[in-house]
Amino acid sequence: MDSFFADGISEIGFGSGAVRIDLYTLGRTADAAGNPVKVVTQRIVMTPQGFIEAFSSMQGMADKMVEMGMLQRRDRGPAAFSAPVSPNFGDKPL
Repeated sequence: MDSFFADGISEIGFGSGAVRIDLYTLGRTADAAGNPVKVVTQRIVMTPQGFIEAFSSMQGMADKMVEMGMLQRRDRGPAAFSAPVSPNFGDKPL
């Protein structure tokens, strides 16, 4: 089995009966604000049922990460979770 690394998901779309998830890694160049450019490197294509099953698995992992203290639940905002904040680095997440 091959393993692939991704820093995150850049886009999720649906078309022709399939969910398409574009994965990115952080590039070597920076944008105008000095942030690393996100470079799409792989795409996952799956059925809607497969996507729902994957989403359920990810939700389960997020719940486990909350139990381990790696994530904290948010009451509001676009994301349901946030990384804990280190007292050594001000407001930067761990």
